[in-house]
Amino acid sequence: MLILGIMYFELDDSDPAIQSLAGLASFLTINTVFGTSSPIFNTFAIEKKIIMRERNSGLYNGFDAYFTKLMVESLVSSMFITIYIFGICLMTKAALGFKFISKFIFLHISLVNYSCSFALAISAIVQNHMISQVVGSMINILFILNGGFYSNSEAIPRFIKWLSLISPINYAFKASL
Repeated sequence: MLILGIMYFELDDSDPAIQSLAGLASFLTINTVFGTSSPIFNTFAIEKKIIMRERNSGLYNGFDAYFTKLMVESLVSSMFITIYIFGICLMTKAALGFKFISKFIFLHISLVNYSCSFALAISAIVQNHMISQVVGSMINILFILNGGFYSNSEAIPRFIKWLSLISPINYAFKASL
């Protein structure tokens, strides 16, 4: 956080500063997605064995296990991402305003919820944590490449253009600008 804060410290309203803020928004979006989903890819596939044993013994059903894990992961990740983004927004330029910072934090909390749901779903489908890391990261990279920052939606071939329409990163990046 400190390095990002120093790199983008007190940006003004010039064109290079606006371009830097767009780059920062893109980086924070990618960081939120990978920072939230990668630990879940690594741990949930291992925890799945415990959950299956407890489900088979009748302690709870699959929905309860999924929903509980989703709420815990989302709340913890949202707390950390809120502190992280609030600190960076204050360092870059507090003149962005409370309304913008609140919207930006809410947007990233929504992105955390998506990332947790996505990571839990991928980890539940595949056999082990190594495969979930590969498959989940590959899908996230496809969403990032079609998310609006690295490619122009007008230049994407028609047969793959639909990826930008289902990419949550596309909507998060557009909303953050």
